[in-house]
Amino acid sequence: MVESKNRPAQYKQSSRKGKKAWRKNIDISDVEKKLEEKHELETTHGKQTLTEVSDDALFAVDTDGDQALKQKLIKRKQIKKVLKSTEILESIKTKSKVPALTSAKVANKKQDKVQGVSRKELDRLLALAGKKLGESKLKARVAKEGLVKSDTFDLWGGEPKDEIVVPSGLKLKVNPENMEKVPKELLTQSTTGWSVAKVAPPTIKHSTVLVKERETIPHAGKSYNPSKEEWESLISTEYESEYKNEQRRIALENYRQRIQHLMETADDKEEEDSESDEESESESEDASVSEGADPSTLSLNPATKNKKKTKYQRNKQKRHEEKVKLQNEIKKLKEKVKELEKLTDIEKEVEEKLAKSTTTSNKVRKNKKHKLGTKHSVMEDNLEVKFSDELSDSLRKLKPEGNLLYDAVRSLQSSGKVETRVPVRKGRRYKQKITEKWTYKDFK
Repeated sequence: MVESKNRPAQYKQSSRKGKKAWRKNIDISDVEKKLEEKHELETTHGKQTLTEVSDDALFAVDTDGDQALKQKLIKRKQIKKVLKSTEILESIKTKSKVPALTSAKVANKKQDKVQGVSRKELDRLLALAGKKLGESKLKARVAKEGLVKSDTFDLWGGEPKDEIVVPSGLKLKVNPENMEKVPKELLTQSTTGWSVAKVAPPTIKHSTVLVKERETIPHAGKSYNPSKEEWESLISTEYESEYKNEQRRIALENYRQRIQHLMETADDKEEEDSESDEESESESEDASVSEGADPSTLSLNPATKNKKKTKYQRNKQKRHEEKVKLQNEIKKLKEKVKELEKLTDIEKEVEEKLAKSTTTSNKVRKNKKHKLGTKHSVMEDNLEVKFSDELSDSLRKLKPEGNLLYDAVRSLQSSGKVETRVPVRKGRRYKQKITEKWTYKDFK
């Protein structure tokens, strides 16, 4: 028999008439257990409940790790072995209060920085802000952005006489007396690929080509609260342009369908044509056999005739060619005489053309195809039209629309300052080859 450590307790008996009857030797073991647990927590952690204890007191972070496992991983070369010298240095850094020996360079480097910023960078920032003595903001901006303040000069003007610029861009100082002795090859030829431009390009004198007319001020119908007449005119103009585009698109689609139909039915027509050709050839052969020369001859071809010219015929042809040459020369001379007679009228016409060309050169030239340099036309404007129910009466209800970047690009393209470009995706250099591997035959 095992003796119970608990106190002697009476047999558990339910209370009568729904009331708890007070008896001797009542079982209070669960209450005592709870009290013992509280006493243990108070002795170990200093608090009666774990919720009041801080996390640092309850948990500990293992920084060392399992040494046996570490040795195994080092043997397997999965972890690098830490040298004893590095361990000692690390322990000095963390535990020792005496600072480690450092070289003069390292000490100077630490002193050079102010709040993590190097002295050099700090000086530059102070100079840029104009807070350094003897340094101006303009000088700092020139050093940073490359801004230079200089006098105006002719970019395509002549160089000074005492200085020669080689095509490669090098400047050579030469006395004015020895300028004639300088070899021409030095001035004309260049050993490098880059050379300084001396002559102004001809495009500088030309005005820009107006590729497409574009309204700088938007249409009055695009306002947030337009008048009825302006709004109707905008709707009509946009409808006409869109209708034309739609007609072009439908025509192109019909043309594509027609080409596709022809491609699909081309083989059938070729077969019919080949059959008809064979029939015609067979009929012609039968006719030639029936209408041929003597049946005694083996050849089906007609007899060859002697086409050689006689001496009289050759001489006659030569005389005729000479006559034709003389007649052509006489015609040309007559035309020249007529042109000389009209010389004064021609001179007047030339003068008028020159005057017109000078006036038109100053004007902006127009381009009908809406293209400049490339095959692509100018970017079309977006359809910026609102219906009657979409119009907003007040600025508060107005929503921002359009894109300033696209507007700027369209204006540059239409004025002829920028060519129209389309992004091109680079395709594969070599086509992909699909091959079927023959390994499945091994399992047959």
